[in-house]
Amino acid sequence: MKYLKISIFSLVLMLLFSTGVYALSLYGSSADKITEANASALMPEPMTAEAVTTVAGIYWLPDYLKGNISRGNDDPDKNPFDEDCEKNYNLHTTCPTPKISTGEIHVTNELTCQKKCICPSSYQYHTGNCSGSKAPTGASCNDTEGDGYLKYTQCHCTSSYPHTTATCKGEYQVGGSSCTDNRGTYYTSCNPRPCSDGGYYDSSNQTNMKCSGVTYGGRTCYSCYQPQCSEGGYKAANDTSMVCSSTSYYGRTCYSCRNKTCADGGYDSASKTGYTCSAVTYAGLSCYSCKVDPCYGLENKSCDYGCQTYYSQCSSKCQSCKTCSPDANCTDANYPFSSESIAHATFTSCTPGCDDNTLKYKFQSCVSGYVNTDTFWCGKPATLNCATLGYTKSSCSGGLTAIGCPFDSSKKACLDFN
Repeated sequence: MKYLKISIFSLVLMLLFSTGVYALSLYGSSADKITEANASALMPEPMTAEAVTTVAGIYWLPDYLKGNISRGNDDPDKNPFDEDCEKNYNLHTTCPTPKISTGEIHVTNELTCQKKCICPSSYQYHTGNCSGSKAPTGASCNDTEGDGYLKYTQCHCTSSYPHTTATCKGEYQVGGSSCTDNRGTYYTSCNPRPCSDGGYYDSSNQTNMKCSGVTYGGRTCYSCYQPQCSEGGYKAANDTSMVCSSTSYYGRTCYSCRNKTCADGGYDSASKTGYTCSAVTYAGLSCYSCKVDPCYGLENKSCDYGCQTYYSQCSSKCQSCKTCSPDANCTDANYPFSSESIAHATFTSCTPGCDDNTLKYKFQSCVSGYVNTDTFWCGKPATLNCATLGYTKSSCSGGLTAIGCPFDSSKKACLDFN
């Protein structure tokens, strides 16, 4: 439409120019020369006032048309002389925001329009240069008079890349495909970090470790550690004040220890029957050192004639008794005295035997110069006459003991020793 209007204007100008030449031929004898007088009839006046000037008549189209402005245009809204860029020339008086003008065009002395209204350079993104993982966004500008694209101020990663290191952090990490724009780098996925990033394990099956489940990155990981000996009730080192034995506990060498007892020292906690015990102190305990009593349970025989043998392990108990036949001659009848109780006399003695060591005595004789009489033993005689001395018997009876006269053994004195 714009070019059609220009063609019409050009045609009108050609017609006007031809009419002007014709008018010159009417006012002068020569078409090449006109005078000031006949030229004054033409409007507007020439630029010089010389009397004879060769000029071409110039008319402004509105001046020429005067009241015939609308000739050939019956549409009042498309009146080319209505001083309106939008209505009559399909141009812009001013460019709509945010577009900018490519320059001005002076349609008439009174009308200036904008050549083209295009999007400014800040609207640089469109589907032709921002596609794939990105899409144009932000403020928009439809560049219809430029390259025809609907343009935007930003070229950002699409919603397929929703994650960043700012939104996917902590127990999670970005992954998948990435896309970088002026805001940063975006990713397609936000994944749980490996259990190891949190100091955990993927499985509870860890050698020499105790494990418990924990939630890390939305899944179950395992917190594992190697227990200390104390956790199992053990000691980390051998305690010499206790009785300890080494044991393996989750890969550690630990010690199972208990308090000492009397038995650990080879002692008893109390005295006991059949043993000989003495009190001792061991590891702060009152204990007993006990030995087997070798005499315990052995019979100690009581013997009439003494012990024949004692136990080899117990010398204080008799194992067997002596057997004995006493001296049959060593009787009280034959040896009536229990001591050598007669002065100036001699005695013989005996012991019954069989552990009976009691001495028994029998009168033997009087020492020289002493004699027995019927009234006394071994007295000093006043005479040596046996009869005078009391030896008047030749034999004794009635249980009396015959004592011979020292001077005449045939003469007897009968004495009662009972």
